[in-house]
Amino acid sequence: MKIRNIQIILLSLVALFCFSACSLEGDATAAGDLAGMWKCVYIEKGAQSVELKDQKVYWSFQGNLLLLEDKAGNHSRILYHFTKNGNTLELKEPYRYDRENGDELLTTPSLLSFYGIDTLAITFTIQQSEKYNGTCKQQCNVALQAILIKA
Repeated sequence: MKIRNIQIILLSLVALFCFSACSLEGDATAAGDLAGMWKCVYIEKGAQSVELKDQKVYWSFQGNLLLLEDKAGNHSRILYHFTKNGNTLELKEPYRYDRENGDELLTTPSLLSFYGIDTLAITFTIQQSEKYNGTCKQQCNVALQAILIKA
């Protein structure tokens, strides 16, 4: 009986250790204050700025992954790896999001144009973020807006 109890305790400790060692993409805090879902309303690219406020374009940050999504469902979802340092947001390695058949690494930026992005790797400066309709982030992540400016 004693050996059985020791085995259960050891197995529980090993399982606890395994679960506590895991995190999303190695850094659960990479998104910082960007964590959650944001509505992208504007991307400034000099003379070629993109107005998105009438589109249903959302950027969802979790760990060091970013999902670009057209909530109207007319365009492919895009999954990016990102790094954030202060106001700088660097996007790299875009994939066409497809859980059923496997995500596809993009080799051309054609699927990115709807989202106002014209290259596979891009760096933005986050200029402004604000609450939308007075709803706070903790209550509803989709209520946030972001204005992004290409660096």
